Amino acid sequence: MTTDLLLGVALSFGSALSFSVSNIFVKKGAISNFVLPSIFLTMVASETTVLASSIATGEIFGIGHLTSIAVLAYALTGIAGFTVGRTLNYSSIVRVGPSTSATIVSSRTIFALVFSILIISEQVTMIDVIGDLIVTAGILVVSLDRKSQKSFPLIYLLLPLGAAIMVGVSDVLIRYGGILSNLPIDGTLIAYSIGLASYIPMQGRKLISGLKSIPAGSIRLLLIAGTASGMAQVLRYTGLSFAPIFIAVPIIALTPVITVALSYIFLKSEGIGAKFVLGVVLSVLGIFFLNFV
Repeated sequence: MTTDLLLGVALSFGSALSFSVSNIFVKKGAISNFVLPSIFLTMVASETTVLASSIATGEIFGIGHLTSIAVLAYALTGIAGFTVGRTLNYSSIVRVGPSTSATIVSSRTIFALVFSILIISEQVTMIDVIGDLIVTAGILVVSLDRKSQKSFPLIYLLLPLGAAIMVGVSDVLIRYGGILSNLPIDGTLIAYSIGLASYIPMQGRKLISGLKSIPAGSIRLLLIAGTASGMAQVLRYTGLSFAPIFIAVPIIALTPVITVALSYIFLKSEGIGAKFVLGVVLSVLGIFFLNFV
């Protein structure tokens, strides 16, 4: 394993862990009646974190050197991942329930793999495909273990499927932007700026009143969640600039597995049974295939 690939793997694991920490704080701080203002609040904290990271690493001073194509790629990730993808994901959680939604959205690994071949011509072997499928199977096992009692029209399944496609597309665009430039944190900043700007007209005047209605305790938790999410995105964008799609994305997609484990440890709100253990074993086995076979 090369140094760059090892760094990409480590960054991807860090991204999954940071996303999981963010999920824990969102779960503790989110108010069901103010979900969109809560999303906006976390995105503000996230972009602040990304901006601070860009300044701390000195990348901010090179943002003018990004090519127009790289800027466009990163801007499109903001639309696909933060605007369309996040909205579809939230809608799917509301319509079909979190368990079903997480199960279908986890198929992002497959879409990212396919799009990476079609759009940026990444070289993928059969071993890579097998490893990707094993990791996805592990995530599906864990997600299916979270029982859901919601009933819904089958057409609603298009929501999480759309979210999976959009996130898969954004993964490929991030990888493409990383190939074109060596400024992944600036790319994250561009994507967040586009995503954040798009949320303002979507919420209109309800945004300010919604923000005022969120309890102070929840605001603190959401700001922590946003900070963790911002760091997760920095690690995700940077990881994808070092590691190919078929390695980085399945590792980042382990977020639901890690979230369940953290929920069990810190919130005591998730049970861990045989399916969870099986899912973890499959995920680890798949990552072994991707990196060492």
